[in-house]
Parts: sequence; C-alpha cells; structure tokens
Amino acid sequence: REGEKSLSHLWFDFHEQRLSAAENVPIDDALRARVRREFPVPKEFDFRMESDESALSG
Repeated sequence: REGEKSLSHLWFDFHEQRLSAAENVPIDDALRARVRREFPVPKEFDFRMESDESALSG
C-alpha cells in the first residue's frame, strides 16, 4: 500500500538488531544512520511517500 511504513521499519529494525549483536554495539542514532546508509530498503519493498532524509529530519 502506498505510504505504508511498517515494512521499512521492520527492515531497518532487523539490520539494527543484527549489527548491534554482531558488533556488540548499542542501537543509537549513529547505528541507525549507518543502517539507513548501508542497508537501504529495496525499491520493490519501499512504499514510503518520503525519502529517508525527510523522515530522519522530522
């Protein structure tokens, strides 16, 4: 569904948890930014209406 964000949130949460456990680091703003940079949501699964940049700033 257009505008749906739950799949994107699940995608980022999965990678945050995975990296946090693998690297023994806390899930903080730096890790969240890294995940969004290194693991973008594949286009076929990205139904958000705004880009990551606008979502992160507001």
